Amino acid sequence: MMGIIKRVSYRLIELGPDTQGETIGVFTRSGEPRFLPWRGFIQRDAAIAFPNARPVRIIADRYCQNYGTVSPHWIDIDSEGFIQGCMTPAGVYAVTVPSVRILPPG
Repeated sequence: MMGIIKRVSYRLIELGPDTQGETIGVFTRSGEPRFLPWRGFIQRDAAIAFPNARPVRIIADRYCQNYGTVSPHWIDIDSEGFIQGCMTPAGVYAVTVPSVRILPPG
């Protein structure tokens, strides 16, 4: 199971597959910043097949692949890096291939 941590001011917010009621910042392909509802994780093939879905860059601070365990191992994301996301009419998913995909700046 995977998880993401985002920072809001001095608060660290954990986003897991079952997290509800949170929003996360993204950048669209045009560079427009948006805040969208968090929907969880989605496999790459499902994201490609999702109707009206568009790729985005998720703004996050850390991620882990063993979320929900007693001692998850959090991996820092470079300050200029992003997580590959899938924007849908209902919100945004982090794309897994089989882990989250870290994107370079730009």
